[in-house]
Amino acid sequence: MSMNINTTIRTLALAVLVGLLLASPGFWETPVSAGAQGSGKTTPNPKIDSVLYQILQALQSQGVSAQAVQQQAAQVGVPIQGNAAIVVAEVSGPAALLVSAIAQAFGGDVVLAQSRGFLKLRVPLTNNPLLLLLQLADFAGIAYIRPPLAPQALVVSEGVALTGAQTFHTNGLRGQGVKIAVIDLGFAGLSAAQARGELPTNVITFDFTGTGLQSTTSHGTAVAEIIYDMAPNAQLYLMKIADEVDFENAVDEAIRQGVRIINHSVAWFNTNFYDGTGAIAAAVQRARSAGILWVNAAGNYARRHWQGLASDSDGDGWVEF
Repeated sequence: MSMNINTTIRTLALAVLVGLLLASPGFWETPVSAGAQGSGKTTPNPKIDSVLYQILQALQSQGVSAQAVQQQAAQVGVPIQGNAAIVVAEVSGPAALLVSAIAQAFGGDVVLAQSRGFLKLRVPLTNNPLLLLLQLADFAGIAYIRPPLAPQALVVSEGVALTGAQTFHTNGLRGQGVKIAVIDLGFAGLSAAQARGELPTNVITFDFTGTGLQSTTSHGTAVAEIIYDMAPNAQLYLMKIADEVDFENAVDEAIRQGVRIINHSVAWFNTNFYDGTGAIAAAVQRARSAGILWVNAAGNYARRHWQGLASDSDGDGWVEF
């Protein structure tokens, strides 16, 4: 049996990682129940992500700098908004009933958003966040609580000249009658771009994050500018997301709005096994099943790109490469 050097390196790295995990103190410790509140070293309820638990535990500890813990939380993907941590619960039962039960038990400001199979929760840091997290995990409909999945913006570039889109424009093909959604991480500078004429004033916007459409990043604005260059008469829908719950809701809204094309120049790392399964892929498939053309950036990490002239020599409407 032969094995190339890259496969050998990956196999060796995996073996080393497994060895480190097995040798790590606490790896074999039994998780305590959700109600356990003892002192000393404990592991969280199995329904709670261990990194999330440790972050909230550090925030609750005396003598630890809140700023240092918040920096650590940001590094491991636990968003801190104001005085609360934002987490996602995977649910196994009817979400509406679960939202009602949580609101009755803890107040209406705990659940920020819901989508198919997910709840986005707000865990206040000022009043025993660990206890609240453990109590939430006790709900029968909650399967797992973890940090949100975080999409990553990808680099964009001008495309009209490169693609020869001017020819389409000259022949009257300018995107008229087509609804195009941009699902992205932020649209900072949108108003300024509209004032400069780089984007139209009739864009329709949705902020699923609650943090302000024109904040976080200008990536979505840059993407929208390119789409406007390519299809200046299309109706643009700008949708800001920050995690998989927002993403699900944005896809649902695009379907409701009759969007024909979705551009998602965003990458999702470590959210599935890269086999077309998982929450992100399922939402994309839902859009495709609704007749939406999904256009996704391939990323900035590939090598050996193909570039050249394409033709339709047999006239079947498909380009040969």
